[in-house]
Amino acid sequence: MGTIEDYGLDIPAPALRRHRIRQTLPTDGYDPALDRIGADLEALPDPGLLTAAQVASTQAKLQQLTNMADAYRDHLAAAADDAGYGRELHAGTTGTLIAAATTANPAAGTASVHRGLELRQLKMGGRRLHRRADQPCPCGPVP
Repeated sequence: MGTIEDYGLDIPAPALRRHRIRQTLPTDGYDPALDRIGADLEALPDPGLLTAAQVASTQAKLQQLTNMADAYRDHLAAAADDAGYGRELHAGTTGTLIAAATTANPAAGTASVHRGLELRQLKMGGRRLHRRADQPCPCGPVP
């Protein structure tokens, strides 16, 4: 398999830059709980075997979990912005860092940072995202 440049496509310079940044980002420093979550998702039953009630309740629960994951990802983005990780990892801005890591565009990365900062301002912002009460919010103290 070749590199993106090998395909002779006319790729905009900013997209190519994000691709190159993504290639340099670490991929093994995440919490092992994420692997367990992935394995649990893969172990879910075949949807074709579920009853109507099981489909409806599974959809509702998956949406709740998706919302929790989205909020946690936004908290991570805000924490990365606070710490200046965009510069540390040679992406320039946190929005570009998030875009490179997630294959999104920079506007989506920046929006994730802003949502994380807004969540921080909400009463109870993020506390329920954590497995244990002794885990601090990744984006800082909650006022």
